[in-house]
Amino acid sequence: MAGWWPPGSNAPDEPAGASGGSEEGDWREPYGRGRRDPVSGLYEWYEYPEEVRRSQEGSPVTWEAVLTLWADVEADLHQVYGVDVEDRALMKARSWRWLKTRILGLLTTDCRVYRALAPKAGDEPQDQ
Repeated sequence: MAGWWPPGSNAPDEPAGASGGSEEGDWREPYGRGRRDPVSGLYEWYEYPEEVRRSQEGSPVTWEAVLTLWADVEADLHQVYGVDVEDRALMKARSWRWLKTRILGLLTTDCRVYRALAPKAGDEPQDQ
């Protein structure tokens, strides 16, 4: 149905705050679209203006860097999302994309992995 959006969701042109509040201080809030998950506070998708994308860019984080912190990844997945990576039934039932999305989500959350990989104040991007 064109032009219809379920209750609690935002149309693509509607500002995120119109359907409900979120954790205060989250810079992503104005760009959230679709339904907002009441547990995680995340929206279905985000639409960032180009100037916001540029301001949020930093040094890329590699999978190698993330995987060297595996103990922190496991702890943060459990603390942030309630995901126990030792739960074989859960891991078999979910896709790699599902796990990847949550691991990448740790890079935007105040947690061990984020703190270990976030650029420190004064760090300059290195030429590659």
